[in-house]
Amino acid sequence: MTFVSAATQTSFDTTVYQGQEGALYDFSTAADGLEDSKTAGVAIPFGRAVVTAAATPNVCALPTDAGTAARVVGVSVLDQQNATASGGYPVDSEVRVLRFGRIWVKAEGAVADLAPVYIRFTESATGAADQGKFRGDTDSGKALAYTGARFRSKNGVVSGAGMVVVELNLP
Repeated sequence: MTFVSAATQTSFDTTVYQGQEGALYDFSTAADGLEDSKTAGVAIPFGRAVVTAAATPNVCALPTDAGTAARVVGVSVLDQQNATASGGYPVDSEVRVLRFGRIWVKAEGAVADLAPVYIRFTESATGAADQGKFRGDTDSGKALAYTGARFRSKNGVVSGAGMVVVELNLP
């Protein structure tokens, strides 16, 4: 019998990284059936608020105006199995939508722990594809309050844009 010497790991990364857009903060909701499954009517990035129309309740999209933003059904969950190269769900794919629990999202600006959540339904001044992103104010009427959601932060405030946890409590 011959033994082969394997390389020994002598160092490891001790950096604690914050979450990724759409990643579950914890897995307490995974077994509770608090996710829904919808069909993507448009390409949907991970960690974005998604809405449905009354006529097509099983198809989700990004909010495009105050009326659609009022029909939020949850947040798109990170799912590498269905991901596109740009990091999201392609049109006509199955979208995991979290409606109760905690999920990582990217805030557009500074937010405070337990502060109300606002969802952007129009593009920002930069012209980026911002629909469904999260922020701490209405941005002059370009974002709508997300009833049933609060920002959560371990240290109280996220200074500037960055990763933050949103706690959802939707029916």
